[in-house]
Amino acid sequence: MTIQKRLLEAVEQKLLRPIDAQFALTVAGNDDPAVTLAAALLSHDAGEGHVCLPLSRLTLTEEAHPLLVAWISETATPIGLEKTVTGVCGG
Repeated sequence: MTIQKRLLEAVEQKLLRPIDAQFALTVAGNDDPAVTLAAALLSHDAGEGHVCLPLSRLTLTEEAHPLLVAWISETATPIGLEKTVTGVCGG
């Protein structure tokens, strides 16, 4: 499943707003799904009034983020999302 479809699924499930998905695709494109996901989460948090996206919130648990855990499991990337996002964000 492509990152675009995953973002649309998240919008349908009210996990993201449509503008979050559009922002992520516009800013990050399709090159790296982890970067696109981080952009969507950043947009979502900004929409809720937060001024930053704490990387500690990207810790994925089945209970807190079942859809995201399923996405990561499907792609079976050897590098965890936290490592990828931290590397991209320079953290």
